Amino acid sequence: MANLPGGAFAKGRDRIVRVANPGGTRQSCTVSSGAITLPSGLTYLPLKGATRAEFTPAPNSQEFFLLGDNGWRDSVGVTQAGEMACSAFFINSLDSSGVPQADIDPGLQLVLNAESDPDVELWVEMFTFLGLDSSSNYIYHCRAFQGSVTNVSEAAPSDGLIEYSWTIQSRGEIWAGKHDNASAALTVY
Repeated sequence: MANLPGGAFAKGRDRIVRVANPGGTRQSCTVSSGAITLPSGLTYLPLKGATRAEFTPAPNSQEFFLLGDNGWRDSVGVTQAGEMACSAFFINSLDSSGVPQADIDPGLQLVLNAESDPDVELWVEMFTFLGLDSSSNYIYHCRAFQGSVTNVSEAAPSDGLIEYSWTIQSRGEIWAGKHDNASAALTVY
C-alpha cells in the first residue's frame, strides 16, 4: 500500500453536490472510457451549506448453487440502487428589527420542496475532487442519478442555526465516471 503525501488526503475529499429539477423527465448520462457526460439544459443549484454528502451503493444479489460444484455458493447481481445521505446548515437571519428573514440557499430550497412528496424526483450530481491532470484541468469523480428525498430530520435550532439532514434514494440508473471540468474548479458560489 502506498503512503500518501500530507495534503493528498485533505484535497481528495473536496466534495460538491448540486441538484436540479428534472421537470418530470427522467434524465440520463453517458459514460465512455470512464468519462461521464452529464445532461445539458438543467439549471444546477449547488448545495452551499452542505456539510456532509455520503454515497452508498446498494446492490442486490441473487444467490445460487450449481450441482457438481461441491456445494459452493455463487451470486449474480440483479439490481443496483444507491443512497446519498446529506446534512446542511442554514441560518435564520434577523433584520434590524429582529424579524427572521427567509434567505435560504436555492439548492436547499429545492430539497425542502421535495421532502413531502415521494413522487417528486430531483437530479443529483456529487463530485469528489481528485486533483489536476497534466494539462492543469480539474478532475472530479462524479456520481449522478435521479432520486427522491427521504429520511428527513431537522435538529433543534440554536441561535438561529438549523441542521437539516436527508437522504436521496435513487430511482433508475446511477452513473459514475471521471468529470473533466477543464481549467476551472467547480464552485458553489
